[in-house]
Amino acid sequence: MRTLSAALAILLLAMSSPVHAAGRLYCAADDKVVKLSIESDVSTADDRKLLNFRGVAGIRDEKVPAAFRHLRFDASMLSQQWTNNRELRLKILSGIQDRKLVGDVELTILTTSSAEPGRFQGNYDLRIETARNKKAPRETVLSHGASIVCETR
Repeated sequence: MRTLSAALAILLLAMSSPVHAAGRLYCAADDKVVKLSIESDVSTADDRKLLNFRGVAGIRDEKVPAAFRHLRFDASMLSQQWTNNRELRLKILSGIQDRKLVGDVELTILTTSSAEPGRFQGNYDLRIETARNKKAPRETVLSHGASIVCETR
């Protein structure tokens, strides 16, 4: 009985603690060159930290090597973030390697709040650089920017 009471007390205590993920963040862009989707939980307990961050980008430009046309992003690639009621800024850095090429991907999202609460509008910039090996000079195969919309709920 004491074990059951202790377990219930721990469960109730855990349920009464602050919720760490209080909202969701969604960003989307779809233009002639890139289709981009980003999503994450947003913590209120940890200064609006992004949790479970993930995203995908589909590159439509055929000059970009096939290994770099379908990109996946996760929290380990999120190098910088800034979120408040007026701005949302993200920087994502990733390295990619296939049998023939190595490369770097940099995605920057800069937005400001719109008149609609929880909605941010701005731009993204996506740059992809490739090389034959890690020591060879990089060549920019894509440098593209366009508008993006983000929402928090």
